[in-house]
Amino acid sequence: MSELALKHGLSFSDLYERDGLIRLDRAFVAHLAAAEATLHDRLMAARAAPDALDRKAESDLLVDLSPHLEDFVGGLFGIGKEVRALQAAHDRLAPLFSVKRLFVQRRAVKEVKEADAPQLNGHKLAQELDTLLGGAPVDFATREGVLAWELHYAEGVARWLDDEAAHKIPLKAALEYAGRALSAAPDELKPYPLAALGWVHYKRQEFDRAIDCLRKSSERAAQPVTFHHLGMAYLAAGRAEEAKAAFAKAKTVSRGLSLEDRMMQQVRSNIRLVEKVGGKKKAETAGVEKEK
Repeated sequence: MSELALKHGLSFSDLYERDGLIRLDRAFVAHLAAAEATLHDRLMAARAAPDALDRKAESDLLVDLSPHLEDFVGGLFGIGKEVRALQAAHDRLAPLFSVKRLFVQRRAVKEVKEADAPQLNGHKLAQELDTLLGGAPVDFATREGVLAWELHYAEGVARWLDDEAAHKIPLKAALEYAGRALSAAPDELKPYPLAALGWVHYKRQEFDRAIDCLRKSSERAAQPVTFHHLGMAYLAAGRAEEAKAAFAKAKTVSRGLSLEDRMMQQVRSNIRLVEKVGGKKKAETAGVEKEK
């Protein structure tokens, strides 16, 4: 198999060599300077005086850098189009994630008792919600149809939550429907809502909640993406050693999957980043800065 070409004149072997990493770093710094000069200056100041940053300031900097790093990695590996598609999907699904977090996970789980949920008539509740929500009929035979209905549900619930007193009946139906759906979900599917919820918490900078959801999801289903996101949450929370362990676990469970080479290299890069943030390579970082 031919080696996948990287941007910036780099090869995969460069990612395992100090000189190659220096070139990679310079390429990212140039990318950041072109995209957001103020953030670039913050990063340079942090590199010049890493001990001057407390954990909160360090976490804020890493969170602010993450979307730029995501764009840079997408370009580096030639998957920018796929990254942008995922970013767009995340934005489109934002109402769904919000309702799952605020309504389904917090209220439906608590207000609809686990023992009572199987007794609810899911079909009847769905019909009632269709009437309350309005809109065109949905084709549940396709994934797109199911997603369209879930978004419609989330947008409706969000509107009702803006004035709960005036929407007690539709909210009761929505709660019971969510409780019934959760009880009917097979165990093997339950990790995935948790993983999605954890990523929403991460995006909202609720790192402790993100860690809790992503850790529980990873315990139920060992998915490399979940471990990768868990590592990012640990890193943002200032827990560098746990982040390193999560990234390493992502590398382990990734073996044998498609696009393995790309994932391996990206995880390796994240592990190096954690080591630098954790202060384990301050001497080497200082050497890199001198060479610049």
